[in-house]
Amino acid sequence: MQHMEREVGKMEQRLADRMDRRLEETGRRHAAEQEASQKVFLADLQRLIGDQHTQQQQQLVALLKADIVVLQETRVTRVEKAFLSSFLAAYGWNVHWGDDVARVEGRDGRTQRRPGGVAVMTLQHLTAQRVAPKDESEKKVEESTRMVHVAIALRDGRTALHVFSV
Repeated sequence: MQHMEREVGKMEQRLADRMDRRLEETGRRHAAEQEASQKVFLADLQRLIGDQHTQQQQQLVALLKADIVVLQETRVTRVEKAFLSSFLAAYGWNVHWGDDVARVEGRDGRTQRRPGGVAVMTLQHLTAQRVAPKDESEKKVEESTRMVHVAIALRDGRTALHVFSV
């Protein structure tokens, strides 16, 4: 009887060891996949924003660890927003943009963008939506392209985190 108990104990230990090895292997594989995905993202990002913006690239690398990112002075048009939204969606982000930044003709006759533009980026696993202005004063601020209000549902589903980019 003791012999059988020892054998069962050994079998249980071998099974536990095997499970530990599989968990370690799965963890390493997941970390490698995540690192590879980040490298692809950074390569695509570098092609998107170019080599001259290395500081922006470094900041964006740091943001890969965030769940919520608030952006200001984006200065992007409706077309650029659509492109950036689909680009970032491929990497697991939703972007909640403020109102469009207007283009104006500069003194030299070239089209320029007015200052402004805001956005809130959230990882796709978060339930988030843009909140409409409640009154005329909020609407006026939002139309100035300097504010966006996003509500993010917390785990209980009844509480929200309100994020403003101003």
